[in-house]
Amino acid sequence: MNTPGGFGQYISVPAGWVIPLPAGLTLKESMMIGTSGLTAAIGAEKIMKQHIIPESGDVLVTGATGAVGSFAAALLSHLGFRVIAATGKHVQAVFLKKIGAAVVIGRNEVTDIPKKPLLSSRWIAVLDTVGGEMLDAVIRQTAHNGVVACCGNVTGNDFSTSVLPFILRGISLKGIDSGIAAMNDRVRIWNRLATDWKPASINHLYRDVNLDDLPVEIERMLRGEQVGKVLVNLVDG
Repeated sequence: MNTPGGFGQYISVPAGWVIPLPAGLTLKESMMIGTSGLTAAIGAEKIMKQHIIPESGDVLVTGATGAVGSFAAALLSHLGFRVIAATGKHVQAVFLKKIGAAVVIGRNEVTDIPKKPLLSSRWIAVLDTVGGEMLDAVIRQTAHNGVVACCGNVTGNDFSTSVLPFILRGISLKGIDSGIAAMNDRVRIWNRLATDWKPASINHLYRDVNLDDLPVEIERMLRGEQVGKVLVNLVDG
């Protein structure tokens, strides 16, 4: 969406991009969720459409301190799943448990594995925001008839794996694209996020900054130090 005005108080966009604010969400809550929350929710729905329920097993979320990952962890926990949060930011374990993660592991605990096409099953589903070698690693450790939903390419656009997880365990790989998702899908998911899918921990998933703080926050993001979502106050900045 290469459209200027992202930090303006007003922006002109095509009508086809806009949906009504669902009843049950304040305008601020809709921004707490934002595109990252919508992406996470699409991924969660793809997992559940594969008949994965909380009793099926653990769900792994990679890149769990990011905007998509943290919302995914909060949402899946809210929906009753036991969430394993993988992160490179070990100091954020308290934050991740506050938003609903049952277990916090280092990303190296996922990727530092033998180079075998199949490994012991550790989770039934994955919401991966990282891509690259992480995506390959989680696929090889997903249980029979599990599903991996992928939306990220932080570690690269390419990954290498074998067909064995797919033909011997029946694993499904699902892509997540919120940018041009069908309008009826967006409306349905936003309405769920306004009701039964609104995480109980939503107020822990973001922090407010003013417009003047934006350069510092962008630098923090580029250094890989951001956690959760940063909500920019365009009124008081």
